[in-house]
Amino acid sequence: MSLGAAAEHGASRPSSLLSIFALITPSALTISAITFAGVQGSDFSLVTLPNFPLILASNATQQIMVQLGLRSATLTIASGGVDAATARVWL
Repeated sequence: MSLGAAAEHGASRPSSLLSIFALITPSALTISAITFAGVQGSDFSLVTLPNFPLILASNATQQIMVQLGLRSATLTIASGGVDAATARVWL
């Protein structure tokens, strides 16, 4: 894969903008942490670390910039959500 070869020679890793949605929540959604896991989880990072807890009003959106790794990882969002306290995104 050419991206891996470029990164081995010091090229910067690409970034991607992700959006977190608080869709139809009865109250504000409080996000307490955003973490990366998996064997290559340390290859990923947040470009700008938000202040936690991150509080989203019902139907609000929060964008986060993720520095991508060369392999795969799982982005985990811990929140006080009624239907799911943890959301996972495979990167």
